[in-house]
Amino acid sequence: MAEKKVEATEISVEERLNALYKLQTIMSEIDKFTILRGELPGEVQDLEDEIMGLQTRMQNYETEIADLKKNIVAYNEIIATSTANRARYQEQLNNVRNNHEFDHLTKEVEFESLEIEAKEKKIRECNMAIERKKEEQEKTTAIIEEKNAILTEKKEELESIIVETKQEVERLREEAKAVELYQKYLPEPLSETDVVALIAELKEALQATSPKDMGKMMKELSPKVKGRFDSKRLSQLVQEALR
Repeated sequence: MAEKKVEATEISVEERLNALYKLQTIMSEIDKFTILRGELPGEVQDLEDEIMGLQTRMQNYETEIADLKKNIVAYNEIIATSTANRARYQEQLNNVRNNHEFDHLTKEVEFESLEIEAKEKKIRECNMAIERKKEEQEKTTAIIEEKNAILTEKKEELESIIVETKQEVERLREEAKAVELYQKYLPEPLSETDVVALIAELKEALQATSPKDMGKMMKELSPKVKGRFDSKRLSQLVQEALR
């Protein structure tokens, strides 16, 4: 470990910044994949929910059509009963004994005829309602097929992205680990305040008082700040201190 740290001191400030920039770039790329993957599952879920709602609507249509058909059966039974009653009353009209009986039977025939007409109308309304429901079913079926096609595409796209990004994200994470490990063994950077204090301390220790002492100052300072502070700025600070 110590050997690696010694080697790391040879790293320039520029290289340190490049490493930091590379790490930030890698993390940004990982975030892009996460965002991309994060949108598609939501779209898939929305489509699945929408299709489920449409399928429920189809089931409701089936229930409503079944109920309408049951009503038609019931109406036909009433028509059959009324038809039989009307025929019986009409037959009885042929053997009436007085006007009162005639009037009574005539009203019964009329009532049964109206009942038949009313139920026939109800049957027509039911049949029309069934046709409308079937038309809605056809439209809904078409929408479901369209949504299913889109859903299939989205799922395939998501699966493809998951497979592709999984490998890429794993690679980027490995790169990030390598950069983080690289940074781990770099010496801590020095601030300008730290360097100014170090210059002042060395200046006093060497009794440096003029620009002529620049060489020995730099000779002592360079190994201590190498890879931790910009060398050009170091020279400027030493020059300022020796004026």
